[in-house]
Amino acid sequence: MSKLLVTGTLVLSLLSACGGSPAASPAPAPAAAAASPAPAPGAAASPSAAPETVDARIARLYEAAKVEGKVAAYWSLNTQFANPLIAKFQARFPGVTIQHTRAASQALVLKVLTEKKAGQDFVDVVEMEAFDMSQLITPGYTQAYRVASFQDFPAAARGANDAWIAVRLNNDYPGFNTTKIKPGEVKTWKDLCDKKYEGHIAVDRDQVAIYSALRKTLGETEAKAIITCIAANKPQIRTGNTEMAGLMAAGEFWATFSTHAPAMTPLKYENKLPVDVVVTNPVLTYMQTIALASKAPHPNAARLFMEWMTSEGQQALADIGQAPASSRAKTKYPELGAVANAFYITPELAADFGRDAEFWNTAFKVK
Repeated sequence: MSKLLVTGTLVLSLLSACGGSPAASPAPAPAAAAASPAPAPGAAASPSAAPETVDARIARLYEAAKVEGKVAAYWSLNTQFANPLIAKFQARFPGVTIQHTRAASQALVLKVLTEKKAGQDFVDVVEMEAFDMSQLITPGYTQAYRVASFQDFPAAARGANDAWIAVRLNNDYPGFNTTKIKPGEVKTWKDLCDKKYEGHIAVDRDQVAIYSALRKTLGETEAKAIITCIAANKPQIRTGNTEMAGLMAAGEFWATFSTHAPAMTPLKYENKLPVDVVVTNPVLTYMQTIALASKAPHPNAARLFMEWMTSEGQQALADIGQAPASSRAKTKYPELGAVANAFYITPELAADFGRDAEFWNTAFKVK
């Protein structure tokens, strides 16, 4: 059973223990109600006022956030990348600190659910893969919020009813070691079915969403055929994009079925290691999304953090080699950032997760 499948099972059991179920949970608040945060104390909102600019929103929230003093962020971004962002935010907003909890998306879901079961509300904002964010949205553990810069983001990177917005993109590509496989030799996932690659492919055990996306874009028959033939090539079952990219560069295996671009681009461009990616059609794109907790203990600081992450923070992400979701940020490498033929892996794609996980785990013998 994969980590994702375990997460899904525990989600259901924890929700049941809380006296609710996904189907019976309230829907996110309407977008109109969440279009902007409540004014700072003493200020009155004017229904006829012009839309608030990003700078004005940030300035207003900062005054209220200084009173709260901190924002508790549950974040899936690796610490080596998160730390420089935290430093920039805290330098930009003296008096407001980030209390950073880093874990994989599935672990963060379980952390929030466990806290909710205990009647605790510690988190202000959560940042995780969109595929997993649905498990917090459905039971009402997040609230709708529209950032002032929302129009800078692709429509597919903004959640229905402003339930979430993407802050990072992880374009997923098959990767390969250029000393083992010549550029152009592999053009799509199906090419990895060639028996000459038997035993030389790595598959991330937890990337069920890739199968879900292939099933949606190629059709179930074709998607199942690809997974089945890859499995027949006796792939190495691994976990962790950064680790897989490093092992591929070292020649531990020749190719990966799917790897996040930010894990490979530094190896290619900065370390000059023999790795490259196969630009598929479509490019399957994970989204790292951010959402406001339903009972955020520091609501103004939380909104300030979200506003910064979706405006100035987007270029800050690009500068450290991540792939920002905003159209205004300029990425360091061509494999990063939004692409015209992207297929975004959204929370809605998780609707058939149980069935997709069962097929994936059976095919690759994941326990």
